[in-house]
Amino acid sequence: MTSTVMLCVISIILSVTPLGYIPLGILNVTIMHIPVIIAAIVLGRNSAMMVGFTFGMTSLIRSFLVPTPISFVFWNPIVSVLPRILIGVFAYYAYKMVKKSTGNKYLSYILSALVGSLTNTIFVLGSIYLLYAKQYMQASHITGNFLTYLGGIFVANSIPEAIFAAVVTLAICRALERYIKN
Repeated sequence: MTSTVMLCVISIILSVTPLGYIPLGILNVTIMHIPVIIAAIVLGRNSAMMVGFTFGMTSLIRSFLVPTPISFVFWNPIVSVLPRILIGVFAYYAYKMVKKSTGNKYLSYILSALVGSLTNTIFVLGSIYLLYAKQYMQASHITGNFLTYLGGIFVANSIPEAIFAAVVTLAICRALERYIKN
């Protein structure tokens, strides 16, 4: 429980400092998903869901406190909270499946981080597309195909986020292994 709370506090700290959300125009590149992924690997699914819930709630609150033209989409917990909870679920099962099938814990860390990171992006962008496509396009002054626009966001933001998450998760989990052994 203490470790879960510690990762929740780290999520809150990331959300209120420039470390958690790196603004790029009206979008934010985030590392907020990394504590959720680490919780999935080290503490299990339920703890990861709690840390993901914390991430989601900070996203919801941030959409009111630090508004952008597209903040309205994050007022909906289906967009701001649910995908963040699912990060923990998907990362947990990815970790378990890869570790069981390969026996390689490092590969399990990396693939769990990639899956967790992409879960966040796919569910957030998918929710925006399904629930707010027209309003989002108007608020962002987007003309043309919205799906193409979201594809551009996916390539430009989520792939680097996922790679970064994999590298950081691997490093942190390896350090935690050494710490736990001593």
